[in-house]
This record gives sequence, structure tokens and C-alpha cells, in this order.
Amino acid sequence: MLKTYRIDLLPDKAIPADFMSSVAYRGKRMAYTNTNSKVIYSVADFFKSGKTVVFRLISHLDRPLFVYYGTSKRLFSLSDYTSDNATHLLPVIEQGIHAVDSERRFISSINAKTLFQIKSYMDNEPSWYRFLPSSLKAFYKINDHAQNPVLSLLSFKEKTGF
Repeated sequence: MLKTYRIDLLPDKAIPADFMSSVAYRGKRMAYTNTNSKVIYSVADFFKSGKTVVFRLISHLDRPLFVYYGTSKRLFSLSDYTSDNATHLLPVIEQGIHAVDSERRFISSINAKTLFQIKSYMDNEPSWYRFLPSSLKAFYKINDHAQNPVLSLLSFKEKTGF
């Protein structure tokens, strides 16, 4: 197996080195991770596009999604991301990254119900709806909260100078 990436965790976040091989943990692994809820027991949703990697660290307390820029070797958590005018104050990720498309964009999704909740809140801001792209206006005109999730195509760009 070729090792391309290595994730080093703080000791209080890591499972013991022999967690999967020791008979001492056999039949007790779930109880161990429940009791030690900060311990990261899985890496999931790992996708690579060019030199950018996204992944999720799984513990019983949290499932943060991270972006790693291989060029600068910088890492940031998408939980630190805040929607702004560039995204029309809408979320770009709700349930994580699902895949990478042929143009190297990350594919995410947002629940239709979430988008309608935001619209309900933003109805007090008439200019918000006016500046939405036509595809989102068409989505909102259907007014069906049970629609399939909306796919979001993301191209992360590393911000410099901070």
C-alpha cells in the first residue's frame, strides 16, 4: 500500500496503536469509543482533486470536514466556513462531500428543506431574492419542500495573505 497522506492526532484524540490488533479490545471497541468520545476512530469522505484533499474525522462527539491544500501544506476546517454574499448566504455543504466530478470540482448537497427554511428567514430581505441565480429562483418557484437535495459544485481556492 502506498502511503500518500499521514494524519497525526493529539494523544487524547487518537485510539491506542494496538486498538485493532490487541485481543484486549476485542468486543470492547465500541464501548471504548463511546467512553472516550473525543477519540477519532475513523477517517471518512476522503476525496482528492489536484493538490486539494477533503476528509472527515469521525468521533462520537464530532464529524468535522477538513480541506488540505497540498501546495502550501495548509489545513482548515469547513466548520469555520461562513456563508456570505458570494454564496447568497446559503450553505454550500450540509452533509459533506460526496464525490469529485470530471472537472475536479467537489460535489456536495443541501437538503431542500434547509434551503426553504433559509428563504423563509430571508423573505424579509427583498434584495436577497432579486440577486439569486435563475436556477435558484426556479427551484424556489416549485415550492416543494420535499424535493430531492440540491447538488452543489465546489472549487476550493486557497486564500493567501492571512
